[in-house]
Amino acid sequence: MAKTIAVANQKGGVGKTTTVLNLGAALATAGKKTLLIDLDPQSSLTTGMKIDPATLKTGSFTLLRTGEVTLLENGKLAVIPTSIDLAGLNLELASRVDTNGALKDGLEQFQDRFDLILVDCPPSLDKLTINALMAANYVIIPCQPQPMAVRGLQLFMETYRQVKRANKGLELLAIMPTMYNATRTSEKKVLEGMQETFKDLCLEPLPYRAEYVTASGEYRPVGNGQVAYWQKLAALVVAKIGL
Repeated sequence: MAKTIAVANQKGGVGKTTTVLNLGAALATAGKKTLLIDLDPQSSLTTGMKIDPATLKTGSFTLLRTGEVTLLENGKLAVIPTSIDLAGLNLELASRVDTNGALKDGLEQFQDRFDLILVDCPPSLDKLTINALMAANYVIIPCQPQPMAVRGLQLFMETYRQVKRANKGLELLAIMPTMYNATRTSEKKVLEGMQETFKDLCLEPLPYRAEYVTASGEYRPVGNGQVAYWQKLAALVVAKIGL
């Protein structure tokens, strides 16, 4: 049975898509069958995988509506992309009752095909994010070690606790400090606070100005700067989940 990880934070620009792309590539390289899902109408994951959203006939927008979708696969890595059509579906979900389980229902068909499913969530606490958290076994929260970002983290944690009442199997897998600038005293202090609050759940920070490795059209991590970071994170995820 696949384990689903939502990569979520209500704040934009904290590294959610970067995390899904690179962690997914590292997991696939390690031999884990991994499915990536773009649940953000901005389609950053989709374009990051060299897919044109305008050409899509199916995607996460059809998965949530009817359960129908065509996977784009290459080796151990597959993706369910999306387009701006997802924004309209989000409004549709918000106007109906009992729609928080739409993604979970849609993912049932993939449970025996993959080891891990990574969901790239939108930068908001809308129906799409709630669907991701309801479908997930785990959540990873990327967060910049800055005061405003940490305030957003605190608000997201409240949402996490509320969703956990309905999805009792949901677990916080990691807090991931991103874009960390060690030369800034303020960021050092914020990082120390995050480490004190979340203990072992707070990961090693991903440095600011480091080269964010993206997935190429061949679904392989490229670049020189951060491959080891993502490989280490992939190994940590596999160990924590017990795959």
